[in-house]
Amino acid sequence: MNNDKTLPGLNLVNFIKNLKSVSSRRMRKEYSDYLEKYLWGGQFWNDGSTIISVGASASIEVLITYIKNQGKADKS
Repeated sequence: MNNDKTLPGLNLVNFIKNLKSVSSRRMRKEYSDYLEKYLWGGQFWNDGSTIISVGASASIEVLITYIKNQGKADKS
């Protein structure tokens, strides 16, 4: 039996946590004076995250258009 499915080689939840942690430290280090006026309770990122898989069928152009239109009202 040929099974073309594979398991992800990267734990995406841990990747997101690490990305938030490292980026927060760097931003605080480089822009602490500016950021301190805008952070609520010192928190840089919120606790949430979303991971969405689009598979191989969506082109990069479709993804870019989707991202650019996030939050805009549906015109239809």
